[in-house]
Amino acid sequence: MRTLTILALCLCTILFSCATNSAFTDYFNDKASTGDNGAKENYLVKNDGTKIYGNKVNWQGGLLLKKSISIDGQSYPISEIRAYKTGKEFYGRLNGTYVKRIVQGKINVYVTGYTQVETSSATGIQRQVTHTAHYYQKGDYAPLVLLTSNADYKKVLADCPLALSMVSKSTAEMRKAIRNNINYLNEAFDIYNNECKTVK
Repeated sequence: MRTLTILALCLCTILFSCATNSAFTDYFNDKASTGDNGAKENYLVKNDGTKIYGNKVNWQGGLLLKKSISIDGQSYPISEIRAYKTGKEFYGRLNGTYVKRIVQGKINVYVTGYTQVETSSATGIQRQVTHTAHYYQKGDYAPLVLLTSNADYKKVLADCPLALSMVSKSTAEMRKAIRNNINYLNEAFDIYNNECKTVK
């Protein structure tokens, strides 16, 4: 009897884990990098849009560290720097940290990862689960707004029929489209940013 109980608990744990991991909440290709339309230099972007160019960008923050960002050893408070570029990647400021841009244009899209402790309702077992969150930004100076569902995609892309048609699908259809093309949703936003024309 004890063996059966242990097996049942293990099975519930596995099922809980699979259910959590299989939740399809991330349609974007988060590995995409937008840089800055081919700009080679690294730089910081101040709140007024001024760029400070250099070679090496570093930023630090945490419970015991004063948040700051530097370029070639010259430090600035994060509150003064709204974005930065390093290598092929571009990051925008969000609540005292920086998130990576994966789509660039009239609508920018950013991604960040976060972890949280979740408890299985079946077993009471707690574990840390990593999630991703996506934000959109209309124009380079606008605030970042959380994207939470397909309804948000439709709202943001509403005035571009071609892009809108790409996100006006059922979850099953979206999953199939992503399996066939990992950049599917990124491309929907790229089309919007390309005057509602297919990007060649």
